[in-house]
Amino acid sequence: MIRTILPTMLPLMLGALLAASPALAAEAVQRSGLIVSTNPKGNTLTISEMGPWHGPGTKPARREIQLAPATRVELATRRDEPGGYQGQYVDRPLATADLRPGDYATVTERPEGGKPVATKVEVVRPDGTAS
Repeated sequence: MIRTILPTMLPLMLGALLAASPALAAEAVQRSGLIVSTNPKGNTLTISEMGPWHGPGTKPARREIQLAPATRVELATRRDEPGGYQGQYVDRPLATADLRPGDYATVTERPEGGKPVATKVEVVRPDGTAS
């Protein structure tokens, strides 16, 4: 019985795996690091990200990520909010032009056209300022 079912099911299983491959490849990836630079037009962001540890010689990798018009950019600041807890993080929208070197960012990206494109950028400023 297995000899008759396996030849029938194997092509179906292989087809399903191949059909799912592009969807798996387009999964969102999160990267975190310090913003090194933004370009004057505000459509790319370069972060310095520490990748997997490979010993004392491991160095941060620079990642250039495209910013799309639909990219959501938020600044997280600590604030006491009514009904919340002391020192909680509160997100507020931030203009792409207000991203600056030295900010710590977590970028959610997806591949589009062979390049990483940010869908969301969450920023925390080391000095805690909101501007």
